[in-house]
Amino acid sequence: MRTLKSGETHCFHSVITPVIVCPGRAHVIPLVPELIVPQDGHGKQDCENAAAKRWLAQQGPRLSALNVTVLGE
Repeated sequence: MRTLKSGETHCFHSVITPVIVCPGRAHVIPLVPELIVPQDGHGKQDCENAAAKRWLAQQGPRLSALNVTVLGE
């Protein structure tokens, strides 16, 4: 949540949104997203890299049989 200079409150969610893409194809397959939120026991703010590592730890075993390459932007 962020308070704007006008005093208005702006609510938002930060999330990584993984997808499966294929060169030359216009469609993508969305995968389970991972929220970017502080984790219990961590003093620092969460970031995209930490969320991506959590996502890979959770979803990686299921996807490893597909012989995919994971890229981040």
